[in-house]
Amino acid sequence: MRFQPEEKLEIIGLARYSGLGFQKTLSVFGINPYKVWSWIRNIEKNGFTGLVDKPPIPKSMPYRHLDEEKDNILKKAEQYTHLNHRKLAHQIFRDDGIFVSESLVYRILKVNNLICPKRGLKIESGDSWKSQPQASNEIWHIDISYIPCGLNDKGKTIFWYLIVVLDGYSRYVISWDLFPDMTKERCFEVADQAIFLAQLPDDLPDYVQAGKRPSLLSDNGKQFRARKSREFFSKLLNIKQIFTSAHHPETNGKVERLFKSAKYEALYRNDYSSADEAKKILADFFDYYNNHRLHQAIGYITPRESYYGLNRDYTQRRLKAKSEKLNQRKQYWAKSGDLLTFSKS
Repeated sequence: MRFQPEEKLEIIGLARYSGLGFQKTLSVFGINPYKVWSWIRNIEKNGFTGLVDKPPIPKSMPYRHLDEEKDNILKKAEQYTHLNHRKLAHQIFRDDGIFVSESLVYRILKVNNLICPKRGLKIESGDSWKSQPQASNEIWHIDISYIPCGLNDKGKTIFWYLIVVLDGYSRYVISWDLFPDMTKERCFEVADQAIFLAQLPDDLPDYVQAGKRPSLLSDNGKQFRARKSREFFSKLLNIKQIFTSAHHPETNGKVERLFKSAKYEALYRNDYSSADEAKKILADFFDYYNNHRLHQAIGYITPRESYYGLNRDYTQRRLKAKSEKLNQRKQYWAKSGDLLTFSKS
């Protein structure tokens, strides 16, 4: 437990003049006497400033980063301004095959005032959903989101509706479309398109039981709960439906998070005034999202790589590069005779 300088002075005075004795008084409060004696020696040596705690300084840093690594991180930060420090560390490895830790990237960006403050509040929820998919096309998520698309004659916002089918394992956007309404027929169209694009086997009655068709997770909207909707998904598409708990959108949080990314990383950063323009922006974003955007939840690979089982050895290759980089740093500082340092950078 750390104490402020004023508290240390009060503890010293109490221990000296309590009448119980120095050690007995400190034992009542559970304070080590040797620690208090060190405070007294610091006062005798440096005065009141000797009671101020100093930050711990390592005596040896054999794995301190090199100047060329720092320059490369700053260069990549200018190139990938939209990436946070974690994704930037993995992007550097993907581009150059060079390992840099996420914490190192954060420290360098922070010193150079390149860390953006977090927006919004963090809402606490459960650690994870009880049944996570273990492979692609095991569980799909479907949902609808409002997209503002200009103003009408009365100056009111015109909303179109984005419908997306997302693979729960890989976060791969299988199909999507933007509609002027959100009827159940629109949802049928996007789900049917997803089955076609996923190249699933032809319809057979035993596909649901055999696990060859994904389950479809959705909220309790009438587009999914209606009798005709359930018949369409179960009888025509042979898809088993899973519904979220009432008033608990976090169950379908993967696609909800996708909607937030699409809006704040694409739509709200561009000027558009029509549904056609919004659709073009979304098309570019989903192409970037599937094929280029690194996803933290799936190990900093792209959704396409996860969906098709590509780049599976990425984690092993990065761990190997980490070991090689640490050895390289150790050899460099040992050769230069600068293993001892008092600089945290």
